[in-house]
Amino acid sequence: ANFPKGTPVTIEQVRSDPMRWDGQWIQVEGWMDRCSRLDCILAERPRSQGMSLSFAGGESFDQWTVPLLPAKVVVVARLRSECLVSYCTDRAPVLNQPFVMTLLWNVNDPGKEP
Repeated sequence: ANFPKGTPVTIEQVRSDPMRWDGQWIQVEGWMDRCSRLDCILAERPRSQGMSLSFAGGESFDQWTVPLLPAKVVVVARLRSECLVSYCTDRAPVLNQPFVMTLLWNVNDPGKEP
């Protein structure tokens, strides 16, 4: 209800100019296929293909999302560009304080046969 709306952007826009979005609330759409302690990403395409952004670690977020994966989502989050400008390992905190606005879980992968 009182959550920031976020500026709609694509994963590609964020990755091409991460400093532009640093500290800002963004709204981004993508696919989540897995989420673990060391790896939780939002990707352009199913099966973690294409460009991606990493979710900051969050036990409650992980517990909520894991049972629903794979999913196509629209997420609002505060972006930290540090790990997009330089290299970070193990679940880089790029998407922080995430809020899933739209969730289509167990969605058929458009690249797979029905």
